[in-house]
Amino acid sequence: MRLKDVYPGIDLRLYSTASGDLEFDWFVWPGADLSVIQMQFEGQRSLHLKQGGTLEVGLALGKYNMHMPESYYVSNGLKEKADVRFLLGKESTVTFKQYSSVKTGLPLVIDPLLMWGTFFDGGNSAFDEYLYAIEFSYTYDLLYCAGASSLAVSTVYVSTLANGYDSSFSASPDALIYALTANGQTIKYITYLGGSAADVAYGVAVDENYVYICGYTASADFPVNTDPRNMSFDSAYSGANDGFIVMLSPSLDYLNYSSYLGGPGNDRALTVRCKGPDKYYVSLSITDTLFATEADYLVNAADSSFEGTSEAWIGEFSLFNSLEFGTYIGGNDEDRVNDFQLLSNGDIVFTGSTKDITEINAYVPDNGSGKEMLFGRLTKPALAPAYFTTIDRIGGSNSEDGWGITCLGDTISVLVGQTNSSDFPLGTGTVFQNTRFGNYDGFIARISNDGTSEYKASFVGGSNVDILVSVRLISMYNSAYLMSFGSTQSTNLATKNFNSETFYSPLNAGGLDMMFLITKLDLSTKVYLSYVGGSGNDYLGATGAPFGSNHLYYNGRDSVLYVGTTTHSNQSTHQPLYVGRGWADAANQGVPVFDSVKHNLNNDTHVIIAISTTSLLLLPRQFTELRAEISADCRVMVRWKNENEESLLRYEIEKSNDGVHFRYVSTAAAGNGQYSFTDPSYTAGDPVLFYRIKAIAVNGESYYSPVQRVQTCQSGYTSILVYPAFIRDYLVISNLPLQSGSLTAGLYDMQGRKMETWSIPEGTRNQSCRFTQHHEKGMYLLVITDDYSGRTLNSSKLLVQ
Repeated sequence: MRLKDVYPGIDLRLYSTASGDLEFDWFVWPGADLSVIQMQFEGQRSLHLKQGGTLEVGLALGKYNMHMPESYYVSNGLKEKADVRFLLGKESTVTFKQYSSVKTGLPLVIDPLLMWGTFFDGGNSAFDEYLYAIEFSYTYDLLYCAGASSLAVSTVYVSTLANGYDSSFSASPDALIYALTANGQTIKYITYLGGSAADVAYGVAVDENYVYICGYTASADFPVNTDPRNMSFDSAYSGANDGFIVMLSPSLDYLNYSSYLGGPGNDRALTVRCKGPDKYYVSLSITDTLFATEADYLVNAADSSFEGTSEAWIGEFSLFNSLEFGTYIGGNDEDRVNDFQLLSNGDIVFTGSTKDITEINAYVPDNGSGKEMLFGRLTKPALAPAYFTTIDRIGGSNSEDGWGITCLGDTISVLVGQTNSSDFPLGTGTVFQNTRFGNYDGFIARISNDGTSEYKASFVGGSNVDILVSVRLISMYNSAYLMSFGSTQSTNLATKNFNSETFYSPLNAGGLDMMFLITKLDLSTKVYLSYVGGSGNDYLGATGAPFGSNHLYYNGRDSVLYVGTTTHSNQSTHQPLYVGRGWADAANQGVPVFDSVKHNLNNDTHVIIAISTTSLLLLPRQFTELRAEISADCRVMVRWKNENEESLLRYEIEKSNDGVHFRYVSTAAAGNGQYSFTDPSYTAGDPVLFYRIKAIAVNGESYYSPVQRVQTCQSGYTSILVYPAFIRDYLVISNLPLQSGSLTAGLYDMQGRKMETWSIPEGTRNQSCRFTQHHEKGMYLLVITDDYSGRTLNSSKLLVQ
C-alpha cells in the first residue's frame, strides 16, 4: 500500500514480511525536504545510535536493532547510491539526514535488503554429493530441497532424521530430501529415499498435501506401492536406471505413493510439476522403447513412436497412478526435455535439445544441422488425444542445449541454455550482448508460446565456457526483471554491479564459478552480472550435466529468491561470501543459520542461498468480502473482492467435500476487482461443501484465500465467515445462522489442543472474539459448534502472527 504526500513531496509505502512484520519505504521526490520525516517512538526503555548507524531500541524483553535502510536515487531505471543516516532528535524522535550531495532532479528511495545462506554436508569431511532442486511451500513456510547424499548423515548433525520416512542410508548415492525453515535456521524434516543401489532426486514440487519427488534409481528394491488399492503405475524395475515418481507427506515421514518410470534402457525422470490435488506431470529422458502392456505409457499420445537413440517422454497423472496422457517427444536421433512449465489451461511448454525432430508451426529460422535447442508446446484436449501446437528447433551451425524455462503469463516463455554457434539466432531488436565471445556462451531467449509472433535472444559469457541453467521472473525496484543463474569458466565476464551491492564479485575466484545475471524483460539491458564462487568448482546441479529443473525458486510473497546449488570450494575463498546471516535480516539477527561451516574441505556440498529483492509485486494479503452462499435455486455462489491486483494474472476456484482435498473447478481472469462464480457442478446431495480461491501472479507465484464452508439447502445452514485470515489478538465471526440455542467457538492448535473458547449467545449474527492469552505464531483451527446438537457448523484454518 502506498500513501501519497505523507509529508509534502514524500510518499510512504507499507508492506508486510513473511513473519507478518510491517516494513516501510520512503519515496522522496525532487524538491522535497528529507529532514521533515520524523519517526516517534513510544514505550521503549532506551533509544540510541550504535557504531555503524544502527538504531537500537531497548524493550522490556530485550533489544531490537533497526538497520539503516539502503538509500538510492533512481535515474533511467538505474540506482545511484545516497548516503542517508538516522539522526536522533528530541523526545524519542528519529529523523533522516543526508550526507552525500543532493541530486535535485532525481527521486530518492530508501528500502531494505535481506540475505542468508547455509551449507548441508552432513558435518562430515567425506560428504561429496549434489543438490539438484528446491521449492518453497507457502502453506508450511518451508523450503524443500532434493538431491543426494554419499554417506550416512549423523543424527547429531540433523536430529530429525530419525523421524523421516526412511532414516537408514542404503547406498551411495542415496536420494536425500529435506525441509529447511524459511529463515535458514533449521532442518525441520529430512528423509533418505531409495533401495540398495544408486538413487538420486532431480526434481521437487509441493502442494498442501504432498511433496512430489522425481529422479532415477538403479535399485531393484526401490520402495514402490504393492497395495492393490493404490498400486504403482509401474512396479517393475526394468533397466540399468529407471526413473521414479514419489509422493511424500509434507513432514517427509510417510510415503503416500511411489512408482518406477521407464523401460529397458537408461531412464531418468528430470522434472515434476503439480497442478491441483493429486494431479502431477513428469518428464523422462529415455534410451529405449517404453512398454505398452501392463504399464501403458502411451495414452492419448501426440507421438507414439520411439525412433531415435534417445527421446523424451511427458505424462500427466491423476489420483496417483492414473495416466491421463503420455507421449514421446523426439525424432530420428537424440532428443531430451530438460525442463517444462504448465500454462493456466493445462498446456505444457518445454525446452531441451534435439538433433532431428520434425518442426511444427516453427517461428525461428533453423540455422543448423547438429544438436539444437528444442522448444515446444503440448496441448491435451479434454476428450481427445494430445497434440503439439509448436515444435521449434533453435540453433546455429554448431551445438546448443536448452536447460531452463519460465513463463511470463501464458503468452511468453523465457529459455536459458548454452551455444557454441556464432550464428545462433538472436531475432530482432536490441540485446545486451550480440556477440559470442567464448567456446560456449550462455544464452537467454524469449519466445511466444503460440510460436507465431516473437523471438529474441542474447548471448551471455566471456572467452571460455559459460552456461545458463535456470531463470525466474522477479520484482525489483518497482519493476519486473529476469534473474538467471549458471556457471562460467571465463575470467573476463562483463560484470556489472547495479548499486555497489555487497553480494557481488567482478572476479572469477578459480575454476568453475557460478554467475548471477539480472536483465530487463525485453533483454535489451543487462542490469547485473556477478561471479559467485570460490577457488574450486561451483555450479548448479552436477559438473557438465546440470540436471534438475528447480535450481531457483522465487518467493513473490516475500520478495526472496532461493538458490539451490553445489560448491567444491572452501568457504574462505568464496567471493562474495554467501553463507551466514545477512546484515539486513533484522528479524533474525543473532539467529544462526543451519550450518555456517563447510566440513568437507574441497568435496561437493549442498548450499542454499536466500537473496532478497525489493518488490512492489505483492500478492493480496487478504481477500475482501469473500463469501460462499446458497442461491435461490440451491446453487453455490462464491463472491470476492480484491483491491490489490497489480501483479495478478488470474484466480482459480477450488472445491472440496471434506475441507482437506481440494480440486480445481474454474478460472477467472484478474483485473475486475470484484467477482462472482456459480458452481455448475453442484448437486443437492452434497450436505457440506468447501471453497477457496487461488490468486496467481504474473511470475507464477500463488496465494490462497481462507476456506469458505457452505451448508447447502439440504443441511439448512448458511455460510459462516471468519476474518481476517492473518490474526494477531482477535478474530471476527459473521453471518452466523439465525437459530434457537447458543453456539461455541473453539481455537485449536495443529496438535488438537484447545487454546481458546468463546460462547456465542442465541440470535447473534456477528461475534468479535478477543484472545485471552498470547499464542505462538503459526496455523490454528477455529471450530464452531451447535451447543444443542453438537454439530460442527464451521471449521476454518487461521494464521496467527
